[in-house]
Amino acid sequence: MQRQSNGLNKLSWDKALSDIARGHSRNLISMGRISHIGPNGDDFLDRYNAARYDCKIYTTTNQIVFGGENVFWQSYANNNDRQMAYSIVTGWMNSPGHKANLLNNLWEVEGIGVAISTNGEIYVTQNFC
Repeated sequence: MQRQSNGLNKLSWDKALSDIARGHSRNLISMGRISHIGPNGDDFLDRYNAARYDCKIYTTTNQIVFGGENVFWQSYANNNDRQMAYSIVTGWMNSPGHKANLLNNLWEVEGIGVAISTNGEIYVTQNFC
């Protein structure tokens, strides 16, 4: 909805990106903190490469972009799914870097991975290509 209200295309769902994102969200639970860097020092591009996911986008100035990532954390207590989704998107839109990812006109597909810890914390990773 944010993309369309800003004149951008709706992103298609990509299962492979969702699998990558879900894996990172699970890693965040094991680390007990929010980060773009995984427990082994890997970033989203390392995770794409490990999954053999090829994402190369050429800009109009012939630069290559290899994708992007948003992460989010919040306690799941007292939230329904709709409230949680609203909270996640609002959090990303209030963060300049995450907002730039959401509104990047280069992206065509996305994958979202959600993991909920045993103590009710929700970790969300959104990957783009």
